[in-house]
Amino acid sequence: MGREYKELINNGNVGLIINHFDELGHDISIDQLDRLKQIHKNQDTLGYNPVKYKFGQKQQSGREYPISKSNSAVSLNRRVRNTILDDYVEIDVVAGMPTYIVNLMTMNKTDTPKFKYYIKNKSTLTKDHPEYKTAVNSLCNADWDVSDYKKIKEPQVG
Repeated sequence: MGREYKELINNGNVGLIINHFDELGHDISIDQLDRLKQIHKNQDTLGYNPVKYKFGQKQQSGREYPISKSNSAVSLNRRVRNTILDDYVEIDVVAGMPTYIVNLMTMNKTDTPKFKYYIKNKSTLTKDHPEYKTAVNSLCNADWDVSDYKKIKEPQVG
């Protein structure tokens, strides 16, 4: 189940990281070092790093995630990922889903002051309360049951 993609790895840079692991300090864990060694081996033998992906739990479409047994560059920290992948650009939207919702609602002429406040003040709001981020993301990604709303009909005038 799922699809396999080929990650094209700069094996020279992987080798540098492996050989200079002790100098990297806290930037890389033993687990990441083990993953890098497997990625290096895959690149040497196959010419690429095979990674199997599948859709999120209970999903048939949308974002795909590497399965846990895959040694994907996705699981490595950002600095390592950017070092070993050529022709790779990492794009990270701060408060991605809330930002998307605000943009969508703005296009539909609906104001979302609470979302705007959250996006503008996310760092301050979540500094001592990381559960706030989890709560907002859960709300944004929830599977809403809209069947009751679909049954609503316009009142009959007459």
